[in-house]
Amino acid sequence: MLPYFLLVGLPALVSMYKSWKRDEKLNKAVINVFFLIWLLLLLLRKETVGIDLYNYSKMFQSAIRTPYGKIFSYIYTFEHEFGFYFLSKAMSLLSTDFRWLLTIITLVSVIPVWVLYYKNTTKFPFLTIVLFLNVGVFSIYFSCLRQVIAMAFVLPAYYFTKNKKPALFILMVYLAFLFHKSALIMIFLYPAFYANLKSKGNISIILTAVGICYIFRKPIFTFFRSFISDYYSSDLKETGAIAILLLLVIFVVFSYSVVDEEKMSEETLGLRNLLVMSALLQVFAGVNPLAMRLNYYYLLFVPFIIPRIAECSSEKNKRITEVSLIIMIFFFTAYYFYDAYTDVSTLKIYPYVPFWN
Repeated sequence: MLPYFLLVGLPALVSMYKSWKRDEKLNKAVINVFFLIWLLLLLLRKETVGIDLYNYSKMFQSAIRTPYGKIFSYIYTFEHEFGFYFLSKAMSLLSTDFRWLLTIITLVSVIPVWVLYYKNTTKFPFLTIVLFLNVGVFSIYFSCLRQVIAMAFVLPAYYFTKNKKPALFILMVYLAFLFHKSALIMIFLYPAFYANLKSKGNISIILTAVGICYIFRKPIFTFFRSFISDYYSSDLKETGAIAILLLLVIFVVFSYSVVDEEKMSEETLGLRNLLVMSALLQVFAGVNPLAMRLNYYYLLFVPFIIPRIAECSSEKNKRITEVSLIIMIFFFTAYYFYDAYTDVSTLKIYPYVPFWN
């Protein structure tokens, strides 16, 4: 567990030093320390750390044996994800060692997320880190290789959304879709970002929408499942994802209750809309694991949305906001280690084992 203590502990020390020196320039250093350690953990892990790596190793060998013509047919047959098979085939020209493919995928998937968080660093970087560790995104990078590559396209997709370049945004969604079918859900990022949900009066509408979706979650998901079906999770079943749903609903209420709307930039308003979108998607995660996969693209934003919203707190709610942030930091730090020690994770990332063991 020492590597995971370093992953949390070293950024915590930098954050405490930042608070002691009152140097806001160190906010980005907190983010950089965390992502550097995380990147090293992913690069140096043994292939037993991550429940799906053995299957991906077999897929890599399958891609090596598959002719290019067959691989290119996946673009329109959707028999397999073209992007992963093409990358595997191309990588095999350099080496047939799966570890090299794992290295390339790690770099391609983590660095864009690192850039996204670096560019959106807030005054509360350690809160961003512990939220990232707890909202369900962190652990999938050890296992779900196709999807984490698809998620790398979230950064350029978000950039093109902010800059109102819909054609390039759609191109990013398509490229992500070639790596994982679930990436099709990214198409809603653009309209969600520009939805008019500014008024505090919208909170009642949002909570009502979440409630209605929750009541009818099974028939709604059954309808949409035909468009986003995956190879290995198609049956409706309860998944126990209610905890993250409740957390996101609390975050939505928090994001409307404590802020001074006049302090919020257009970008922050758009990010809050993505938080609402994430809460709506999480409703269906309690029905099917595939729905949780759909929400990963939006959950990526949550860890820096909450601190960013806290920076827009109204004067009368400033004290409440500060106390809330302190509680969040202690709670999510403690919960992360509770999860690690009780091995609740289904992706088998604990304990950490380096590749040389």
